[in-house]
Amino acid sequence: MPEIPDERLRPRSQVIDRAWRALGPGLEPLSGPDGAPLTRTVKLVVLPLVLRPVLRPDLAGDLLTARAADLAAGLLLADGPRLVATARWFALLKKARRALKVVEGNPQDLYFQRCFELATEHGDPRGPGAEEVARAAVLEAADHGGRTVAALREHLSDPARARTVAAALTHAWKSRPLPAPPAPNTRPSVGPAAVADTPGPVGASTPTDTSAATVMPASAIASGMAGTSASEVTPVTDASALEVAPASVGPFSSVVAPGAAGTSTPAVASGTADVSVSISTSAPAAASASEVAPAPGGISTPAVAPGTVDASAPVSMSAPEVTPASMDSSVSAAAAAPVVVPGADVRALADAVLDGCPDGGGAEAFAELVDGARGGALGAALWVGAASGWGRVGAPAHLGLTAAAVPPPPAVGAGASTTALPAPLDRSVYERVFTLLRAPGHDDLPPVPELVDAEVARACAPLGLTEESLRVALLVGGRLAVGLDPLGRDAGPTAAHRVVDRRWRRESSVSRARRATVDPAAEQGPFADLARALRDPWTAYVRRLWARLHGRDAHAVPVSDTAELWALLDGIAYSVLRDHRARVRAVLRSLTVPGDGAADASGSAA
Repeated sequence: MPEIPDERLRPRSQVIDRAWRALGPGLEPLSGPDGAPLTRTVKLVVLPLVLRPVLRPDLAGDLLTARAADLAAGLLLADGPRLVATARWFALLKKARRALKVVEGNPQDLYFQRCFELATEHGDPRGPGAEEVARAAVLEAADHGGRTVAALREHLSDPARARTVAAALTHAWKSRPLPAPPAPNTRPSVGPAAVADTPGPVGASTPTDTSAATVMPASAIASGMAGTSASEVTPVTDASALEVAPASVGPFSSVVAPGAAGTSTPAVASGTADVSVSISTSAPAAASASEVAPAPGGISTPAVAPGTVDASAPVSMSAPEVTPASMDSSVSAAAAAPVVVPGADVRALADAVLDGCPDGGGAEAFAELVDGARGGALGAALWVGAASGWGRVGAPAHLGLTAAAVPPPPAVGAGASTTALPAPLDRSVYERVFTLLRAPGHDDLPPVPELVDAEVARACAPLGLTEESLRVALLVGGRLAVGLDPLGRDAGPTAAHRVVDRRWRRESSVSRARRATVDPAAEQGPFADLARALRDPWTAYVRRLWARLHGRDAHAVPVSDTAELWALLDGIAYSVLRDHRARVRAVLRSLTVPGDGAADASGSAA
């Protein structure tokens, strides 16, 4: 089947808006002043209950083909009578809510989906028992208040519960699956010299200049002298002396030595230990609170013995304590032999997925990534300060998922704000659950106590996700994000890159930002921040992708195939593009001269 040109794709929001207006009167309680459906109407009723994109993947993306658009419009029109009944039930439930003096929660969040159920079960609410049914529904929602932000606040404000959550966090963090370096004094056989990719454009591979590289001698690593000062280490400047043992297994087999600025030299001195990563899933042995159980490779992992939590201790809302010895040894091990993530084989598999998924291909590569737990290995490597192997200068290994060098231990937390949320892997348990409870469809989640318990495990899992297909989706999405080049003119390395880049480059604001990159004076203008966001697009993309995957993880919805993966990745790209348009419009409004009625013409079409 030939690829449908981008010009024939239609925004799903536009299709829904037109079909909704065509339904006629009777939908006012679910609509805005201009007659368009409310945002919560779309997110709580239209998408999950009428269009049901989980069952119809063609409707899952933010852009629909002509056939998918016709299907969506037909489904909405066919459900017109039930939607009108839903609107009338909502008006009746709000009347009952006022009579019962219920003030907790947002009525739309609490009642929209319940009203759709009542419309399905009872039809139009004009019978004699409709008011009693509405009253019972309001009372049921009030008694059910276990999935609200207020319930979360009440749950974690209790000192005893907060201590329990803090203890569970500490144990889960110490038991997380860290990469296990080989035991000390390991001397693998020496293979041929190896040189890996130098960060640059995605898909490019150039020889690395090792003239400035300094490698820790093998004797210093084997004897545990990772903290040796620079003056005691003999620099290795001869490229012929840089040899590495053949990789064993796993995606992360390159060792980097600091070289010239902006380069990473995967090399290690002859005789050093093999640093191929393996994931250790065993929990630390039980010990007293003052004991530390050494892990392989010299990484000290504090162990927790059953029953050592003091229930009378003061509540700590901070991150679980990590001992200096544990931190020093972990950092020393990572500094002596940092791994590169993702490895070359993982990048090749991710590119194969991105090249095939726009047309439904790439299934074998995606399955290999999932079966090999490559997403989990990536997340575990971030905990020990892995070096970036994404293939683009300036892109850190974590791609902005944390503001720290390595993801920090999660805290319990006591509050959250939608305008001041930290990076995804820096969020507390409270902030993570808060975002879930604010999202559409939260009524399907477990009650808050169970949700908090599940989030403790999720917060200490690799990449903050527990389902491997979702971790791999984040890995592939990261590969897509670092390869995007909205300001360039060359074709992208994969089909997915080319599709997204073409969409971005049609934006007039992108043309304006491209000029800002070559005009030094424009670097200080109002479009400078927008140009910088286009030069480094991965942070906004990956953070939004993580938020979507976090919600799927909480709802136990994996990524089942590459068609579903592409709908997810393409939808995130379109969402980021819309946000960029909004920022451009805000800048243009700020540049408008009062009374002139015109903005900067070069960006007015954005």
